[in-house]
Amino acid sequence: DPADFGNAEIEVVFRARALDGAVYATSSRTLRSAPSEPPTWSAAIAPLFDDKCALCHGEGATARPLHQRGSWIEDIESIIDNVRTGRMPLPPVDLLDPSEIARVRTWSEAGFPE
Repeated sequence: DPADFGNAEIEVVFRARALDGAVYATSSRTLRSAPSEPPTWSAAIAPLFDDKCALCHGEGATARPLHQRGSWIEDIESIIDNVRTGRMPLPPVDLLDPSEIARVRTWSEAGFPE
């Protein structure tokens, strides 16, 4: 999905090959993602928190509480580093995929919209 790459251009190249490996058709398309509204805490980050972080960082959990927007703002560099490197979240929760990490980074870069 081009939207996962922010405001970018992506060239996609298609090649059709015969069984012997010879290329008989090539086509390319440039996809441009449209600028979109940045993610917000309530619509994009809080649901991600509930899905991926609340088990350990939710209200009353044992790890540092991150259930409020202000906690994320204070620790955003650490949060991004930990999810980017795969240190968080811990099993049994699946790691964040690249589009989820990009969502957090975009939210941060946009000034942490509510």
